[in-house]
Amino acid sequence: MTNMLSKGLLLTREKLKSITVPQQVLDQFTADTNNYLVIFNPRSDNLKISIIPCRTREILKVLVHLTEFSPQTVKNIADIIYDLKISTVHTSGICFHEKECAYEAYIEMDKKGTIMNTIKDKFSKIPQCKNVDLEIIKIE
Repeated sequence: MTNMLSKGLLLTREKLKSITVPQQVLDQFTADTNNYLVIFNPRSDNLKISIIPCRTREILKVLVHLTEFSPQTVKNIADIIYDLKISTVHTSGICFHEKECAYEAYIEMDKKGTIMNTIKDKFSKIPQCKNVDLEIIKIE
């Protein structure tokens, strides 16, 4: 069997509440783990769902509220991730309106443990940062 590019399902809104991943899709997903981070990215006209394999049982979500995205902001974020040797699972950034931007990262909490205060402190020092929110996501 060849790999598929995508799989489409047409569902009612009610069926969408209990969506399941088709076996045919799972069969192609060869990650060597039993833990998966599921990220929902809702917009007014669509919903993107990402399923990402994880080695750990806890993920740290870092949400950085910014006044803008500039090349320097991106460099500052990349430097923090590199300096702290953070294993990111998923990152994204978006500007909703002028002066309302956000960067988020989902970080695997490794065996040594990720130091949350250090992460919050480093991201808070980005010049365009307004606020940093942290949330621990555990296996359900």
